[in-house]
Amino acid sequence: MKTLEEAGKWIYNSLSLTQQEHLAELYFDYLENVFKTLHRDYAEMVLTRLSPVFLGRTKDLTSFQNILTTVGSSNTHFANLLKGEIHSLSILIEQRK
Repeated sequence: MKTLEEAGKWIYNSLSLTQQEHLAELYFDYLENVFKTLHRDYAEMVLTRLSPVFLGRTKDLTSFQNILTTVGSSNTHFANLLKGEIHSLSILIEQRK
């Protein structure tokens, strides 16, 4: 677990917005599959530690909301984590206006 935690701090290259955006797209491409195939605690770490929320993109808010709609009530743990990311991102977007 420590390795994933450390990876989250360094995976996004602060000097390259292009790379950050590319990694954010990959994050959303694979997030649902992570929750379908991995243990919930590991999946939670992937969701929270590698989250692109810090980018503050409206596009990412839409992506989180779309995944939440897809998940619905089939996985309450995943849904609650998504709601947390949506809340955090909404606050960040509002602050940047």
